[in-house]
Amino acid sequence: KSLYLSQKLLHLSQKQLHLSQKSLYLSQKYLYLSQKSLYLSQKLLHLSQKQLHLSQKSLYLSQKYLYLSQKSLYLSQRYLKHQPALCLKACRQRRQLKWE
Repeated sequence: KSLYLSQKLLHLSQKQLHLSQKSLYLSQKYLYLSQKSLYLSQKLLHLSQKQLHLSQKSLYLSQKYLYLSQKSLYLSQRYLKHQPALCLKACRQRRQLKWE
């Protein structure tokens, strides 16, 4: 009977060892997956920050383009406003040259 109990105890001890090893393996796997998740989260954060930077740069360039377009429009309007006077002046100068 003692041999039987010793064998049973050995079997249970081996089973416990196996379960402990399995628990260790699963803990290590969980740690690995947690670290991978952290790495991917940090990578996503980096990409999000990069995207934000590019969006801000795009906004800045769009505002600069709008400003330059408005300035160009203003200068064109100013030029057209003075265009008739320039034409009259040129016509007068041509007439004067003809008379001279």
